[in-house]
Amino acid sequence: MESFVNMGKIEGYKKFLGFQNCLSNINGKIWFFWSFNYTTTIHASDEQQMTIKIDDGAWDHRFWITYVYARCTTVERQDLWDSIEKMNMRVDCPWYIEGDLNVIWDSSDKLGRKHHKAYKSLDFINCLNNCGMVNIGYVGSTFTWCNNRRPKKRIWKRLDKIFVNNDWEKNFQYNSAKHLARIESNHRALFVTTHNDQQDFIKYFRFLNFRIDQPGFQDIVIEVWQTQILGDPMWRLQAKLKLLSRRLSQWSKEVVGSINDQVNCWEAKMQALEELGIIHNTEQGREELNRAHSEYTRWLGSQEVSLK
Repeated sequence: MESFVNMGKIEGYKKFLGFQNCLSNINGKIWFFWSFNYTTTIHASDEQQMTIKIDDGAWDHRFWITYVYARCTTVERQDLWDSIEKMNMRVDCPWYIEGDLNVIWDSSDKLGRKHHKAYKSLDFINCLNNCGMVNIGYVGSTFTWCNNRRPKKRIWKRLDKIFVNNDWEKNFQYNSAKHLARIESNHRALFVTTHNDQQDFIKYFRFLNFRIDQPGFQDIVIEVWQTQILGDPMWRLQAKLKLLSRRLSQWSKEVVGSINDQVNCWEAKMQALEELGIIHNTEQGREELNRAHSEYTRWLGSQEVSLK
């Protein structure tokens, strides 16, 4: 997570987001949250990156993760590439690098204004190649950043990327990065999924804390509690709670499911309008995108409340 919030507030955000642990780099620009009982060790932390070694004793897994928030100029980024190459000498297991690299790989990663100058990417490309890192690719819109200027001065770039080494690919055969819709930022968030083909997934039941004033909630509770059930008091209580659980679970699928559908629908519309904006670049397209953004944010808020 790339942050412009005072690093003294990280503990508050940890609790608000529901995580158990948190770390930040030395200037507080990179925050890392997690909720599992991993043994976590910071092996490097400077103003542009934070490298963490994670040990999962239960599954005997070890891996390295480097989160990057690169500087804006070629000269300033040189220290970052040097530190990553030095780290490569210490890494002896799966390694994952993600973040805002503030540099593009080639001309296909940029649209608008001046043409990309290849020499500006050479240090970045050489660094990743020397470390044996490969890009996992992406799903969604091509560009992850926009300067949000008026059409004639608008620039799009793919600045946010994910790279992994050969050991990571061997241990985690499935890797996917989805470029999400931009909200309140000039960057897209990246939703990453990674696992191995042999991994056994355990599905846990999760009861959602619905808003009790949502239409239909109290009616279901009253209807179930008025149901006639024979037996002693404890049996009747247990039976009614079980029946209420089934009815509310079904209600959850119908109500929350519709909210999720709306979130996905408006996210897809935003993605499509952004793609049209990249091609046609008009003020009318910008207005339509703003309206879609407003609807998407509204439904996203409803989804967030329904999951608390």
